[in-house]
Amino acid sequence: MRGRTNLSPAAAVAAMLLTCGCAGGDPAAGDWVLASIAGEPAPDSSPVRMEIEAGEVRGTDGCNDFRARLVPDGPAGAVTGFQSTLRACEDRADQGRAERVAAILGASPRYERRGDILTIRSAAGELSLRRGADRATPDPRASAPDG
Repeated sequence: MRGRTNLSPAAAVAAMLLTCGCAGGDPAAGDWVLASIAGEPAPDSSPVRMEIEAGEVRGTDGCNDFRARLVPDGPAGAVTGFQSTLRACEDRADQGRAERVAAILGASPRYERRGDILTIRSAAGELSLRRGADRATPDPRASAPDG
């Protein structure tokens, strides 16, 4: 017969918060780099990066700087208020990637974090990002659009 562990009410609440990802703010907080767009792997040199802190998203697609807000609901939530600069890219492939990223982020996407993968989905497509600790991440706040 196995013994039962009884938790105090405070310990039970703390365990529930940790399990749902609600403790300590947004579970998507941190630095993220693009892993794929619509299932197509991003090149290792992909400049698409996001920094998420206190519900604020700031990032770059390599040509434009952008920002948005997260509205968390456990380990998932909504991305709202997307804004981006409108610079043209010098390279055609970069321009196509920038347009796809903007289309996805601008189409009322939802996000979900599972481990070290952050997935952002909208009617325009899907972005998959991974933790960015393994790369030097430029500070996107340096030239993010004001709003």
